[in-house]
Amino acid sequence: MRRMAWFLSALIVVAAGCGPTDLIDTTTLTLEQARALKEYRAITGGYSREVRLPKVVSLAPDVAEVLATSNRTLILDGLKTLPPEVARALAMNKAIVCLDGLTAVPPDVAQALAAFQGTLLRLDGVTDLTAAAAEALGQSKAAYLHLQGLTTLSAEAAEALAKYQGTGLRLGALTTLSDAAAAALGRYGRDLHLNQLTGLSPEAAAALAGNTGLLAFDDLGELSDAAAEKLAGGRRRLDLSGVAQSRTLSTAQVRLLLLIDNPRLELPRLETLTPDVARALAQAEKNLVFERLATLSSEAAEALAGHDGLLDLPGIKSLPAAVAAALANHRGPLGLDGLTTLPDDVAAALAAHDGGLGLDGLTALTAEAASALATHRGGIGLNGLATMPAEVARPLARSQGGLWLNGLATLSVEAATALASHDGSLSFGGLKKLPDDVATALAAHQGPLTLDGVTWVSDAAARALASHQGPLTLSILVRLSDAAAAALRGNPDFSQR
Repeated sequence: MRRMAWFLSALIVVAAGCGPTDLIDTTTLTLEQARALKEYRAITGGYSREVRLPKVVSLAPDVAEVLATSNRTLILDGLKTLPPEVARALAMNKAIVCLDGLTAVPPDVAQALAAFQGTLLRLDGVTDLTAAAAEALGQSKAAYLHLQGLTTLSAEAAEALAKYQGTGLRLGALTTLSDAAAAALGRYGRDLHLNQLTGLSPEAAAALAGNTGLLAFDDLGELSDAAAEKLAGGRRRLDLSGVAQSRTLSTAQVRLLLLIDNPRLELPRLETLTPDVARALAQAEKNLVFERLATLSSEAAEALAGHDGLLDLPGIKSLPAAVAAALANHRGPLGLDGLTTLPDDVAAALAAHDGGLGLDGLTALTAEAASALATHRGGIGLNGLATMPAEVARPLARSQGGLWLNGLATLSVEAATALASHDGSLSFGGLKKLPDDVATALAAHQGPLTLDGVTWVSDAAARALASHQGPLTLSILVRLSDAAAAALRGNPDFSQR
């Protein structure tokens, strides 16, 4: 009966405003409130996984123990100091404990927190760590330890933290690291995040390369060739977001980037590309994306042409014919979606390319350029075209590969008839309406036909499309008569995905 009475009283307290979101402004927490929060988890079946008490500035040990044993994420960033007995109570938690309000952790408090065996112990407000406190935290049983407020790290503290046996250690505020501290952290054999580190000496890089876990550097933009060579050191688990964000790259930095275990290498800020760096990048067994690269020399283009995989150059707005001719030797998809015009000589040069060709930035295409592209082998993306004159459609239809024309809002019968002769897939995602005569013309096409923008077709159009040979996709049809639906179902290749 006593337990039932307590259970009912807890319900009343919760209903009166003691749920996890109702104590957001409280500065003190009573034992009864803590019990209500714990009971709230039982009542809700664990629906709320988080206790956020940002304004609570102190906790009694018994209150802390009740909170901890609820085994929910505890966000207690209002605590500026933490007595050891409260730290010991909070260490009973098996989930996450966040204490970002602490700017320092005395050794006895660190020793108490080291007993925590949950997922994450976060102390991101701590700016300085003594060797004694680091020695205690190095014995932490937490799966992850975050100290992302540390701005300095002594060699002694680094040596102590390197003993930590958890999955990952984050030291995200360090901008510099001494060679001695790096030597200590190099012996840490798990994931190490140094997200604000801006530079490394060759000696520090060589030491860190000894770490067998993931090395993450989000801001490592200033990296000498010597340091890059040392850091590479045969490593395969690297996060080098900072290096990838550089405006210029050396060949040594490129060799380091190529170690990243990712099928795609994006260089969003790279503004210049020398032939030597291009040759180094061409060795990448991954897709390459240059978002900001606006110019490319013939020599650099020739070097990049040796790359095998996607080569995406959306930052290039204009392309000399000589550079286009060099890029045409590239093996794999070639993205040039930044081009807004396509001179006939450039079209002729690109036509020699074998593989997918992205030209989605073009808003117009001359009949002469289309005739040049007619010899291209591989799909062509022309999703920026809003119109398709018949004199452009006729030569385009002779190209070998798919045609993506998803920007077309209308299509004449003459253009549809010409495109229907194309030997490859056709995609018209921008067409909202499909007149009967256009449907009849397109029905003569043999191969994949996608009309994903069409919401309605007439009975006559449905009967025409029913005769189409090859996959037929109309994914957003919303209104169909019974006769039209029956006609489309008669085509075994019809799909609404």
